[in-house]
Amino acid sequence: MRILIILLALALTPTFAFSAYYKWTDEEGLTHITDDFYKVPEHLRNKTKTNKKSSASAAASMKPEKVYEAYFKAMKGNKFDNAKEHMSKDLINKISDRWSGRLDEALKAMRSVLSSNVRVTDVKITGKKATAMAWGLSGQHESWADIEFIKEDGAWKITKETWH
Repeated sequence: MRILIILLALALTPTFAFSAYYKWTDEEGLTHITDDFYKVPEHLRNKTKTNKKSSASAAASMKPEKVYEAYFKAMKGNKFDNAKEHMSKDLINKISDRWSGRLDEALKAMRSVLSSNVRVTDVKITGKKATAMAWGLSGQHESWADIEFIKEDGAWKITKETWH
């Protein structure tokens, strides 16, 4: 009977209890809970409580192609803070310098010329560096990119992206 009650309790437990959630308190003292880490304001992320072991360990386990896919999805969705999390510090600094500190403006310009239906191939990892190719449609024409990654703070980050 005890086993039946436990099984019934598990069956009725919401899935949310088993998925990652993030809890934070804003400047006005309101408590928020979400299952999407990127909905937590960036300046409050280090104060966020979670049931997840570590977002850093999750990022560290992402393969380079998954990093690029997450970056591309964030760029397409105008979620530039999310996109920046997949970019190396050096790349962010280079873009920011070229655009006189207007990084978000630069990312909006980059977003406007992104290809569609991108797929990542030919991933090669050598120590703390990796390369890959991305293929996508630019209008009616297929274009391709060379992508370079670096292992930074334990996670793969995009350090260079050149579309042809």
